[in-house]
Amino acid sequence: MAIKDGLKSGAFTGDASKGNPYEGDLRKGVDYDLYEANFPVPEGEGNPPRFLHGYRAGARRLLRHLSCDNPNHLLDLGSGTGIASLEALLRFPLTKVTGLEISPGMLLTAKYKFNQDAGEELKSAIPNSEEPRYKNLLDYWGGFREETKAHQPRVAFVQGSILDLSWLESESIDAANANQVMHWAGEKLPLVFQELGRVIKAKGEVVWNSASHFYNDQNLPAAEYGFRFNDFLGFVMGEISKTVEVKDYHTLSNPIHTFDSIHEITRQQGFATEQVSTWLEHIDLQVYMKHHVSVFAKQLIVSEMTEEEKTRLINEAIAKAATSDQALQDVKHKYDIVPMFRSVKVKQ
Repeated sequence: MAIKDGLKSGAFTGDASKGNPYEGDLRKGVDYDLYEANFPVPEGEGNPPRFLHGYRAGARRLLRHLSCDNPNHLLDLGSGTGIASLEALLRFPLTKVTGLEISPGMLLTAKYKFNQDAGEELKSAIPNSEEPRYKNLLDYWGGFREETKAHQPRVAFVQGSILDLSWLESESIDAANANQVMHWAGEKLPLVFQELGRVIKAKGEVVWNSASHFYNDQNLPAAEYGFRFNDFLGFVMGEISKTVEVKDYHTLSNPIHTFDSIHEITRQQGFATEQVSTWLEHIDLQVYMKHHVSVFAKQLIVSEMTEEEKTRLINEAIAKAATSDQALQDVKHKYDIVPMFRSVKVKQ
């Protein structure tokens, strides 16, 4: 199958994306899961509370908004390394899941995690299995593979773009989920829902979420709460600006959608959409400094510099900010704002 990409240029590289907290190329899958394996978050329920890995907790929250009972065929859009696919299989024990992912490396990682690949290529990319973060990754993979053994026959992974579902028959999908992928479509979101409008059965559902740099939540606007606007980043960029030209850090996030635009886009493709929830993902300072600030800063530097020069300059500025009371006073801009939507097909 020919892959019609059409997604934003550089969408899968950490330093070219809008603030994705990865140190390398997301197409490899290892970088994505390395972050996941080392970023546990409270699940938010139970006593005592349990911890889940960050993206898995988000997938679980999202899938709770599917109101259907045991759909026959569920499509996991942008299935990545298989995190939401597993959550769908756990919630719907009779359901067949198809994971659609454009990145070959992410797809390979998902197949390994579902015992459909031996994983030799993935494990060869790990430089030091005794280093704590890589040891955590291997432990995470081992636990995931053990958990998926019973569900492996019910899932298939396909390489392809969310912009092209021509390989699926019309009205062959009962439900779909899209965990942290719709914003990659950018202005082509109408095309995604045009494709979904053809393959989703009447009254079928799509549950999906987004990122705050793509959607401006009316009650929780990114400029007021979003971590991309934290004064810590402002301090870092102020230090860097003493040496090179930089852009204002407030330009980092410029959402292109509101609920009105989402509602109209989906309505035109035969869906009725409601915003069912908004989740505030707390970004603690350690994670923010280690995984996000450098990515943001590289996007904001205007002057021509080598990667080595940028890295050195940014690290020096972060080190100074970490010991500055002035840089640490912002306690409001510390959330990733994750709106969740349910779109129900209302037209045949």
